[in-house]
Amino acid sequence: MNISVQRNGLAYKLVVYALSFFLLLTLITAGAQYFMSESLEQRNREASILYTIENFSPLVADSLWNFEESSVAAQAAAMARNPYVSGVEIIDTTESVRLSAGELLVDRGTPDAPANAIERYDHIDPALGAVREYRFALVREVRGEQLLLGVGRLYSAERLVAEQLRPVVRVTLGIVVMSALIFALAVVIGIMHFIARPLGLLAKAVNAISPGYRGPAMTGEEVADLGRRRDELGTAFQALQEMQIGLAERDREILQHQSNLEEMVEERTRDLQQANDALAETIDKLKLAQDDLVEAEKMASLGGLVSGVAHEVNTPLGVSVTAASHLDDEVRTMRQAVASGALTKTQFDAFLGSAGESCDIILGNLRRAAQLISSFKQVAVDQSSEEQREILLRSYIEDVLRSLLPRLKHTAVTVEVTGDDTLQLLTYPGALAQIVTNLVMNAIIHGFAEGKESGRIVIDIELERDQSVSILFSDDGAGMKDSVRQRIFEPFFTTRRGQGGSGLGLNIVYNLVVQRLRGKIRCESAIGKGTQFHISLPQTPQAEEITMPTV
Repeated sequence: MNISVQRNGLAYKLVVYALSFFLLLTLITAGAQYFMSESLEQRNREASILYTIENFSPLVADSLWNFEESSVAAQAAAMARNPYVSGVEIIDTTESVRLSAGELLVDRGTPDAPANAIERYDHIDPALGAVREYRFALVREVRGEQLLLGVGRLYSAERLVAEQLRPVVRVTLGIVVMSALIFALAVVIGIMHFIARPLGLLAKAVNAISPGYRGPAMTGEEVADLGRRRDELGTAFQALQEMQIGLAERDREILQHQSNLEEMVEERTRDLQQANDALAETIDKLKLAQDDLVEAEKMASLGGLVSGVAHEVNTPLGVSVTAASHLDDEVRTMRQAVASGALTKTQFDAFLGSAGESCDIILGNLRRAAQLISSFKQVAVDQSSEEQREILLRSYIEDVLRSLLPRLKHTAVTVEVTGDDTLQLLTYPGALAQIVTNLVMNAIIHGFAEGKESGRIVIDIELERDQSVSILFSDDGAGMKDSVRQRIFEPFFTTRRGQGGSGLGLNIVYNLVVQRLRGKIRCESAIGKGTQFHISLPQTPQAEEITMPTV
């Protein structure tokens, strides 16, 4: 079976990578072979030239000794026939004989006699290029002494080495290239037979189990071919067959489930509708419970206010009753003295002094009781009323705090109001009174450990540049963690669960500020650094009624 090699397929990539690898390997091998051949050829040149000099220099010296110039010329020509020799020059010591053969350097001065037997010099000739000069002495032994007869020069151009190397390189490169091509062809045939063809069959098997495949199916021979393999591709084909069986089983199960899917959907829809109805009913109950809790919190605050003010008013009234009783006794005594005619001036003066003191005590305590009752009446009316009216903000807050005196006097916490005492605000006083009350009681309970710790609460009011009214409520109590601060306005969140905390105090404050008074409130706090509530209220809020939201 012929399997085409797709351009982006794995087999195509393997072929490309294999050919690239063999090409690179061929280049590296050829380069290495060339450098090795060049190095060997340089050594051959050196050995050949030294051999020529060593064999011909004694003959040239004998010819010079015998003044046989023709023999010298013939010997120079024989030396020049060495394939590595570009030219030869023979010069006697008197320069009467100067013979040359082959190509020579342009600048040929009289050479000095070499200190050694053979000396080498490298030159650059405009015509020959790089040239190496071998200079050797022509010496003859005469009566036991070495007599210098002349100097010989032998030139070898580098291009001669390249010319000698070229045929060898051609043959070597051809062998390397042919070997690489044969090896690459074998690898490509192996990839096509052992990888491309099995992969093509495996891809065909994968496509056969794909949904919507409309191509040709695998033949029995192809299935048997893949099934007989004991390598990774055979294992993959077996896994595909098992997957195909599993998918067929899954399709049957899906068809079976689809038959009763509509009934299941309807049943679950009914269950979901029932759950939604139950959830809506629960939410309605929670809303009613929350409204009841909020109302209970408001009534509890008002009830606490009534109880505290009644206790506070009881003290000045009791003192007034005692003083009035004492004054009544003094009046009876005075009447008896007047009736008996035994009234003295001293007794009358004492009666006037005692009566005056009693009247002062009675009037002072009655005024205090009247002030408390007036503050309580106004705050109580405001908390039970939903009407807007204009108030002097600082004076009204002081009235609210005065109504809290019965609960504050048993603590070590002082409350101070600062700011502009002429600032007027059109608002819902009842909501403002409940805000101040809840913030003060929250600070005493949570910031000062039920008021047992000493501390200070400051309520500062001022008019901002945008004509909004700023109320800064700050205490120097224990503070709170950031995780608590982020949740303090949530309904039913409290850190005193099971200790009387309802978790609605600050939620009521938030709703009153934001929903009722159309203002803003934010809290800043840190452990050991107290707590600050920043409240910003419009100076003239909207007059329409806004009901308390439920969360």
